[in-house]
Amino acid sequence: MKQNKKWGKTIDRANIEEWCIVQGFLTRELCEILEAYTDLAISNKAMSYHTVNHYTGNGMCHDLYGDAFCESIGVSKIPELEKYTGGDISLTYGLLRQYQNKASLSWHRDRWECEYSASVQVSKTAWPIHFARDGAIGGQWKKNASVILQQGDAVLYRGCEIYHSRDKLKHHRSRHLFLHYVEKGSAADNKDGRPNYGINNMKLKTRGLQVVDNKRRI
Repeated sequence: MKQNKKWGKTIDRANIEEWCIVQGFLTRELCEILEAYTDLAISNKAMSYHTVNHYTGNGMCHDLYGDAFCESIGVSKIPELEKYTGGDISLTYGLLRQYQNKASLSWHRDRWECEYSASVQVSKTAWPIHFARDGAIGGQWKKNASVILQQGDAVLYRGCEIYHSRDKLKHHRSRHLFLHYVEKGSAADNKDGRPNYGINNMKLKTRGLQVVDNKRRI
């Protein structure tokens, strides 16, 4: 496990490294509220249910994109996160996700709207996330770091630049809150193409990531 100590100690964005861990990013009480919120959203069929990132072979998940409650958390966390990013940032979108048993994440990078990403462990049982700087070497992926978070912890990383993955989920489910940010005032600072936060645009939910197999950004 690697904790990047340079985050929060520089104002030069070019010198910010790829990831760091923020312990206690959310309180356990708030995580429990998010757990109950997820239960209600699933029972009320407010969350979409589909293959992970809409690609086959990676298992199933429930998604709640653009939720007002989740994005209010993302907006409220901006001052804290700016200590790590070294400058002003804006939230692009939030995503509450429940991965099902046997789900996995292939090595990928996120789309440009995920310049800075916070992946928050909501469930009590950890599910490691892996990072790789250089991609596949000789046809094999090398894990430069495997991060294990406790409930409420977050890992901050450059979502559109660094490859990340997760192995097949062994336990019943795993819940996470993803908060994605960009540099304030940049071309991507447009609330993910929405007029305001808290709008669940069904078309936008299908936008994904750069998958290693096809080398394209969606």
